[in-house]
Amino acid sequence: MRKRLVFVALVLTALTIAPIYAKPDLVLNLDPVPAYDQMWAFETYLVNITVIGLNISEYSGYDLSGRVIADGIVRWRGTGQYQHGAGVTGYSYILDDEVLTLNTSIEEPSFKLNITLSQDAFLYGMKPFENVEIMLNFDVFFEVNNDTGVKFGPQLGSVSSSYIMIDDDKTDYLEDKLLEMDLEVHAATGAPGLPNFNRTKYESMLSAMNASIHSGDYLSAQDQWERWDDKDRLGMLNAFSREVESRVDELQDLEIELQNLETELDEHETELELAQIEYNLLEDKYFALITNNQRTISELESTKQGLTTSITGIFLSAILFFFLGKRGKYTGED
Repeated sequence: MRKRLVFVALVLTALTIAPIYAKPDLVLNLDPVPAYDQMWAFETYLVNITVIGLNISEYSGYDLSGRVIADGIVRWRGTGQYQHGAGVTGYSYILDDEVLTLNTSIEEPSFKLNITLSQDAFLYGMKPFENVEIMLNFDVFFEVNNDTGVKFGPQLGSVSSSYIMIDDDKTDYLEDKLLEMDLEVHAATGAPGLPNFNRTKYESMLSAMNASIHSGDYLSAQDQWERWDDKDRLGMLNAFSREVESRVDELQDLEIELQNLETELDEHETELELAQIEYNLLEDKYFALITNNQRTISELESTKQGLTTSITGIFLSAILFFFLGKRGKYTGED
């Protein structure tokens, strides 16, 4: 008996569960396609919502009217952020809403509408560093008949997309910020010396923002500028200051070393001056000895010549006397 009751309960539960339908795919496209999810102010875009893979036979239990309904809203929302100390707080508020109800045939389930951005951020009261976000949200239903007319039937799905509005004020603002960043980066990276300062890191940040602007990706450029303005600039200045302080310490050490070398040089110069004085004294003594030696040699030469002359005279006298003596001897014998 218990098994029968369980079986009956399962059957009743199965009968009360609503049938599950395979929902189709919803695709939302814009023409022209917003590059980098950016929509330009004062431009008109064709919005196309297409229902793909719709199987009507699965909904045979409904009294379908033959149409599909898209119930949607286009919302303009202002967003931004402000800093307080080390923290950042974001904010947003609604600028405008446009409620839309579209319908199309079941045979060709595709919705089309034009959206014209008739205002720029300034007319919405937004600053260039803030954003105007454009959000498109649509719920798609079958339209069914009932006793009171038509109403929303089974929901086929939902589709949404969001974009950021770009205008001339924002592009001019970001190009000015790129120039500001360029001046700040090159002021640091162009400083001579500082071999350990990571110039490549900050030059790469500048190159990235420059590339984003030149490619038309102003959202990425805005994010890059905000990171630079929030922390990267301060990081560069801190790194630069540390390297300057380190370099100053090195130069001070070199200055002390130079002073020590100058002291040693002064001592060596004093020793050299003393050596020069000693050399001059020795040189004077040497020249005095040379002069005295030359005088002595001259005297010796004179004495030598006189002695030679005397010896020669004595020798000649002796010879003379020798011959005179010989002569007298021979004279006496005669």
